[in-house]
Amino acid sequence: MRNLKGLVALFVITALATLPVHAAYYDLGKNGANKININWVVEAPLETIHGVTNQVSGYAYVDEESGNHKVSISIPVKSMKTGITMRDEHMLGKKWMNEKKFPLITFESTKIVQIKGETDTFDISGVLTIHGVSRNVKLKGTSIKIPAKKSLEKMGYVGDMIHLKIDIPIELSDYGIIVPGGLLGVKMSNRLDIDFNVFGFTNHKPNRQPPTPASRPASKPASRPSR
Repeated sequence: MRNLKGLVALFVITALATLPVHAAYYDLGKNGANKININWVVEAPLETIHGVTNQVSGYAYVDEESGNHKVSISIPVKSMKTGITMRDEHMLGKKWMNEKKFPLITFESTKIVQIKGETDTFDISGVLTIHGVSRNVKLKGTSIKIPAKKSLEKMGYVGDMIHLKIDIPIELSDYGIIVPGGLLGVKMSNRLDIDFNVFGFTNHKPNRQPPTPASRPASKPASRPSR
């Protein structure tokens, strides 16, 4: 029994040691939809169409010492809403997003570099997959880390937090999305701007291996590193 306890203790210590003390994982989208705000905008002649979703999954890995940061994001297409049911049906249908065939928008970072002279601003390279098409993109984002506090836990903010914001400009035609008549017969702009604004939480479970940079585009969201 004593030997068994010793083995268990050794296993726990080894698991905790797999993540450097200066690094942390932040789960995205697991502590309540009210902490998620993903807006998107597309221009049309008669109006600017705004959409929103409060559903996302993924993680942010931050290693301050090595600079080996990573972000993995997955957004269900069917969760995207514009406020008008008929317009949403057109947007999600076969002629535009085709959410039944391509249910997810994903992003996997391959390199994240802090911008010189900027505390919380980063250049983010990675693979963006929309409508079944994966393309290498370069984005800009900001991240602000907030330590865990008892006062914040009472509001539902459990664990250390990260506030992640990424601007994602998209040319729809780059992803095979071409709608000649637009939504509801109105010609749409080819540009879609996504404002990714999400909180992530550690929940104090630092027993995962650091991620390795992606070497090629993924056809589906990369799985989380195993415990």
